[in-house]
Amino acid sequence: MSAIHIPQSALFELESMKAADSKPAPDLMRIIHPQAQDRWSGLTTHDLSPDRVRQILTGAATGNLLSQQQLFDLMVDTSPRLNKNLNRVKNAVTKSDKMVMPYAEGKAKPSSLAQDKADFLEQVIYDFRPNVATEEANFEDGLYDMLAAFDQGLSVQEILWERRADGDLAGAIVPRAFNWIPANYYGWDGLTTDLKLSPDGMLASWIPFPENQFIVARFRTKTGHSSTTAMLRALAPLWVGANFGYDWLLNFAQLFGVPIRWATYDRNTTTENLNKICDMLANMGSAAWGAFPAGTTMELKEAVQRAADNPQKLLMDVFDLACDIRILGQTLTTDVGASGSRALGDVHQGVEAEVIDHCAGWACEVLNYQFIPALMRLNFGNNDEDPYFEAKSVRPKDDKAMVERDKILFVDMKLPVEVDYIYERYGIPRPDDDAELFEAPEAPVAPGANAKTQMPNDKRKEQKLKAKSTDLGQLGMSVAEELTGVQRRWLKPVANVFDDLVAKAQDGTVTDAELLQALEHAADRMPELFPDLQASSVELRKLLEDGMAAALLNGAQQAPVAKRGAS
Repeated sequence: MSAIHIPQSALFELESMKAADSKPAPDLMRIIHPQAQDRWSGLTTHDLSPDRVRQILTGAATGNLLSQQQLFDLMVDTSPRLNKNLNRVKNAVTKSDKMVMPYAEGKAKPSSLAQDKADFLEQVIYDFRPNVATEEANFEDGLYDMLAAFDQGLSVQEILWERRADGDLAGAIVPRAFNWIPANYYGWDGLTTDLKLSPDGMLASWIPFPENQFIVARFRTKTGHSSTTAMLRALAPLWVGANFGYDWLLNFAQLFGVPIRWATYDRNTTTENLNKICDMLANMGSAAWGAFPAGTTMELKEAVQRAADNPQKLLMDVFDLACDIRILGQTLTTDVGASGSRALGDVHQGVEAEVIDHCAGWACEVLNYQFIPALMRLNFGNNDEDPYFEAKSVRPKDDKAMVERDKILFVDMKLPVEVDYIYERYGIPRPDDDAELFEAPEAPVAPGANAKTQMPNDKRKEQKLKAKSTDLGQLGMSVAEELTGVQRRWLKPVANVFDDLVAKAQDGTVTDAELLQALEHAADRMPELFPDLQASSVELRKLLEDGMAAALLNGAQQAPVAKRGAS
């Protein structure tokens, strides 16, 4: 890929940077340096009672987002269904086709500046150089981290800039990596409604977010302040019930999941024998035998068979169902037990695709309004004609319905349409002028089908000419037989002469004089066939026309023959 030239005058904001060591200027130095304790969480499932969860959700509204973020992380860690559904959306958005579009007004072509900026952005997103050991992310991983706002409401990332010293982007100011920021480095100070940064992570000193260095992603699931609009807030109470239900279910399975050992003993049994019976029942948990005093009856009570109906299992199922509805917008694609029709499955798949499309469009908007303007300001010195990301829909297309619709609009109704629209609608690249084009093979004629309607045009012409020549030959022989009174089988040697006469009689371009001359020439060549015929060409022509009419009536030619008038 060729390098993109960026005028040095456009790099006016970072002239103090040195290309040799790729160090950023002081105003773009890294601000947040995560510490080891940032990855430690003080929350465990045993500490979270319903009251504690309510306190955490209430405290987030006051500006402390760390406990809420830790709660959400714990929910994802302990719920396979929640983890799967979130990754289903995030992975689909991350892997979806996000096209870099140059700026253009209406249907006008992009200017040279707009195209240069778009090409520059295209190179930048594929040339990240993160340090994996320090948890830095490339463009795709950074997009995944940004999508944490989808379920947690907020996500903040720092852009780690550098002046590139080598490669196609040498001299340009580009992001080396993205760095995800824990919630203890940002929040609300309690005095304003502005989200602010706490560089030390102690939530004590607050500063506004520096320009060009952070991507702040907000995803709202309802109207209100960003501290209370996270998607997982609605699932937190149900998660508490499922969490306690799991512990209760374990205890239930331990108590009632194995057969109950039951012994009936004689009331006169001594205390010593009773103790032996009890010890034997206890030991039968690990041994398949027992020895009881005389008079003791041993029974094994069947274990609980319908554990699925217990209330603990119900709490867990309710949470899983809520995860499907809240995140994917439907349940059929993940709930195998609730089988439905294929049509219903297609509807639910379409609902999920709408969720992914909405999330992908939101992610592109965040990048378009924060990341791209910062990149263009630092390299071009302005935000004129900035490029943008456009998400390609993942909704499945009904090609058959599209074809039927387009046929009605553009073929039957003759609605004018640009050819480029058709190519773009079906995702087909328009061929170049010198490209080799695909040619569909000839369709075979189905048994019993009308061969004429399924035959290519050139084949039809060839067959039509062949049929015409055959009819012409039959007519010529009929005329000869009628004129001479000689049987057809004896006239085969001179059949070409009469064929030529009939062809000239039917040819509208042959003049009357030329036709008369041909008749006279035929009579001169075959005098023995016309002993009673005078050399009058007019009379000979009349007999020829009469013979053609007789042949027509006898069925020698199916199509009508146009007679030539006398001159």
